[in-house]
Amino acid sequence: MANNKRKTNLTKLDAINKLIDWAPIERQLHKFLKRRKNAAGKPPYPALVMFKVLVVQNLYGLSDAETEEQLRDRISFLRFAGLSINDDTPDSSTICRFRSKLLGERKTEILHKMVLSQLQPYGELKHGVSGGNGNNDVFRRYGCGVDRKGRSGALWV
Repeated sequence: MANNKRKTNLTKLDAINKLIDWAPIERQLHKFLKRRKNAAGKPPYPALVMFKVLVVQNLYGLSDAETEEQLRDRISFLRFAGLSINDDTPDSSTICRFRSKLLGERKTEILHKMVLSQLQPYGELKHGVSGGNGNNDVFRRYGCGVDRKGRSGALWV
């Protein structure tokens, strides 16, 4: 082969990533969350990475466990979250704890509005990010563990 560079097609996630100015969202996340090392002394994942994981999770209707698996498997998910193939990826409990922290701080409404206001001119993407279920709060969940139908990981309400 003369050209060793792999051609990559833009995905829906690439389009969303280009449409959203993540800097103000990242600033809000830093205001909302006090992040510290875990019990083993490992630093937390960057707040914006974790937030993007929640966005991609909602966009594809995944449980926490499915999100963990897809982050290890799909380059487009890694790229959207700002991770590389060589990076560690958050596990299902880390995803759950991050979401619970945002919910506990009651800051999801502000973050939700920041995302959707930037996507509003692009109705199709807005619909996809809001889950298309008529509920505009893309961050509210039943909680971690098992949803109302007994499935592992909770579903967006």
